[in-house]
Amino acid sequence: MTTVNEVLVGRISPKDKGAVKIANSVPLFHSNLALFRPLEISLIMVLSLRALHADF
Repeated sequence: MTTVNEVLVGRISPKDKGAVKIANSVPLFHSNLALFRPLEISLIMVLSLRALHADF
C-alpha cells in the first residue's frame, strides 16, 4: 500500500453555511512528505495552474 499526498482545490460555499466544495485534486507525492523543498515547489506549481485556469 502506498500513500498519495495531494492538494484539494475548492471554494467555500456561501449558500451551504461555509461548506467546502472540492473542484479538483492535484496528486503530489507517493511517499512521505519529509522534504520541505519538493512540497514547496509542488504548491507553487498548483498556484500557477490555478492562475492560468479560472475553472481549476
